[in-house]
Amino acid sequence: MNKKLLLIILLSINLFGCQLAKENGADIKQKDQLMGVYITFEHLDLFDMDQYLNDNVDKLFNGTELSVTDEYRNRLYATYDESSVDKYDFGIEGVLFANLTYEGEYGEVYSVSGNGFVHDVHISFLDEKESIEGTLYLSNDKRSVCYINPVYKTEEGEVYLMAGTGISGDAGGTFSQWITETYTEKNGDKTSEKSFEAKVNFEYLSPSDYYELKQFDDANNLLATEIIYLDQIPDSIEKNNDTSYSILEGYVEEKVVERTLIEGEDSLVLKSFSGFNAANSYYVSLETKD
Repeated sequence: MNKKLLLIILLSINLFGCQLAKENGADIKQKDQLMGVYITFEHLDLFDMDQYLNDNVDKLFNGTELSVTDEYRNRLYATYDESSVDKYDFGIEGVLFANLTYEGEYGEVYSVSGNGFVHDVHISFLDEKESIEGTLYLSNDKRSVCYINPVYKTEEGEVYLMAGTGISGDAGGTFSQWITETYTEKNGDKTSEKSFEAKVNFEYLSPSDYYELKQFDDANNLLATEIIYLDQIPDSIEKNNDTSYSILEGYVEEKVVERTLIEGEDSLVLKSFSGFNAANSYYVSLETKD
């Protein structure tokens, strides 16, 4: 057997056995601060295999136990893009969900954005723990493997990601993944520990072909019906002066697959996949005619 082939086989045994189980994004220990995650639907191959082989060839043939360290896990740096919603662009398809800052018109702005793909966002900033949590909706028509890639920020303000782990679930179900990191803050002679957690929930749903908005009065009489096609989503819909509540129904082949009650709200939310793995949100305002 050729040496190179034997080396790759031995490396595969060592890397994809128990050792690699320890190498989870949640266990990374470094001075750069965890800010959130970048969710992709393909594995990011950022491991420097060539350098690893060069540095560990003797250990492999001597039977020495191997470990994977951060020096071989390459970083993918983001570029700052003023025109984008999230302001940071990694140059690959995915969803950024992170607590990052950028310079706005009136100074530094804190932003936790999923660019419309992350729903039901919850943010908690306490003295000892900070956390962000959100939900991605996936299509029942396609089983997806989701990769949670941790996003870090350096002391110099650079933003980068490292390859994370994948997770998937059965159609019609829900599943979650999170990354937590604890780090030490120093203020003069005093030190304190603080943690940051980014959690992403995934939920499968049946994509609607179109929506129908029905408006009712106090006596449950139907006042108006409007069909909303996903390739012609309006900015606003006129709300009848006598409307007490509305029902938004999503249809697939003329069958209702989702139903939402709208009461006392001035907008509605539509979910559209538009060829992407996760559903994007579109907000339509409900405006009462003067």
